[in-house]
Amino acid sequence: MGLFNKVIVDFEALLAEEALRREKEGGLPIGRPEVKILGQMSLLLDREAVRYMRLAGTVDVDALFHGNITTLELFRKALKMNNLVYDDLSGEIWLPKTARYETIHESDLSTIMRVDTFSALVSKAAKAPQKNRILIEQALAHYGTRLEELFRENGINLDQFQYEKKKARRR
Repeated sequence: MGLFNKVIVDFEALLAEEALRREKEGGLPIGRPEVKILGQMSLLLDREAVRYMRLAGTVDVDALFHGNITTLELFRKALKMNNLVYDDLSGEIWLPKTARYETIHESDLSTIMRVDTFSALVSKAAKAPQKNRILIEQALAHYGTRLEELFRENGINLDQFQYEKKKARRR
């Protein structure tokens, strides 16, 4: 999680600073934002995925952000401090109905989650199969039958991918 740990530390520091400023000035509480990391960054935050698939790095962070405009701007600032950029079109990302989220950080100031790896892969295969073909093939070879089942359940044609089939690995 390396780089993203730094983003979280920076985000928390910015939130704490703003909360203290508001408290001193008698302003409204800052609120407690919830960030759900999607897409490539969610895969980069999965140690198993990083170990078994060649994942391209990204500076673009797809995330569903639930908070106010101030906390969103602080999140953007924390990303920028680490040479990353928030994708304003993140809300348009399609995810399967079965998507789950894993909490990677929780404090009094914020909650940060990542979408589960299978849902991120299903999304990539459904919406940009050719762009993600090599990644999807590596994932199918590693995760096997369980990922194949999720692809079929979401109407993804497996014939467009070439991979050596393995038995299911449960996650």
